[in-house]
Amino acid sequence: MWLAFILVMIGNFFGGMSSSAGQSLNLEQVPEFRGTMMSLSTAFGAIGSTLGAGLGGYLLLVSNWETLGIVFGVMGIIGAIIIYIYATDPIKGK
Repeated sequence: MWLAFILVMIGNFFGGMSSSAGQSLNLEQVPEFRGTMMSLSTAFGAIGSTLGAGLGGYLLLVSNWETLGIVFGVMGIIGAIIIYIYATDPIKGK
């Protein structure tokens, strides 16, 4: 039980850092439209969570946990590549 508790706490710590960094990066992409950018970021985040839960549930119905892990892992890697290619570094400018 203590190992699970410690691992969950570590995961939450890194998840919080990731969330904060992601929101900051979103905010700096289009500085002149910060309100619109944050609204769109929140809306598309909710859409992504909904689609992820739906896809995950469907994959669990038709296959197993391994397939779900592989599909979500590949989707995460694709997402990271998209962010790496298209995000503008706010320190370097445009």
